[in-house]
Amino acid sequence: LQAALLAVHIAGVLVLALLLSRLGFHPGLAAVYGWSPLVFKELINSAHYEGVAVLFVLCAALSLSSRRFPLAMALLGLAAGCDYLVLLLLPLWLRATSRDRRLAAFTSFCLVFLLPHLYFSYVAGGGPAWGAFTRAFPGSLAGPGFPALRGFFDSMLADPLNGYRFAVALAAAAGLALAALFPLRSAAERITADVLGGSLSVLALWLLLGPAAEPWRFCWLLPLVALRPRAHWMVLLLMVPAYYLSFFLDYQQVEGMAYLIPLLQFGPFSVLLLANTLTKD
Repeated sequence: LQAALLAVHIAGVLVLALLLSRLGFHPGLAAVYGWSPLVFKELINSAHYEGVAVLFVLCAALSLSSRRFPLAMALLGLAAGCDYLVLLLLPLWLRATSRDRRLAAFTSFCLVFLLPHLYFSYVAGGGPAWGAFTRAFPGSLAGPGFPALRGFFDSMLADPLNGYRFAVALAAAAGLALAALFPLRSAAERITADVLGGSLSVLALWLLLGPAAEPWRFCWLLPLVALRPRAHWMVLLLMVPAYYLSFFLDYQQVEGMAYLIPLLQFGPFSVLLLANTLTKD
């Protein structure tokens, strides 16, 4: 299994290098994804399958840059079938599709994603499986904004599970709203770069506000950061391993220090992002 996932990762790096070259970036930036220790630890050694979905998204972006819209959306549907997190990107990618091809593109996405999903979920007896959107994660695994969102809704609702659901729905709505409003330019190369930049922002927003902030989820950001190698994104990815301190604290039976982990993970990123926003022309 690890050998297969390594092959998928190598294919993803090659597609990313080709995509970077086509969009006018140095293909060497693919090393941000290709040589990341996080990928080898989580996607290959621990056999998380996000790398498969990432490969499909990169292939979809390559097709988008060639204005092959139905193919791009079909590949995005394959990625969504691997990880429902991709559904947050659908409004953004549809907006990048030319109006005369939008219906065909959306149809190809639905055929590739919905039909296998409905079969395996209902006909084959698996039941609905909404992955990252409905799994109840412990608070220590949540993005830094999620505990506050959930606590707010818990205080208003009798059933704490409903508070969790409302918090997830709000985080997902924020991601979808950003995907629907992210600015796009018209040229094929520029619109592809904008779509990938918008995808980075949407996925990062979900990781910061949503219930899933495990290290392997951040592998989604790596190939996208290759097109946006800003200091705050790089620092965010560099600080992801702080998550593993939770195992050390548990092993040492240290109590009352868990709050330091999200502070280490997301504090430097937040400071740099704020500084970049305030100093931007």
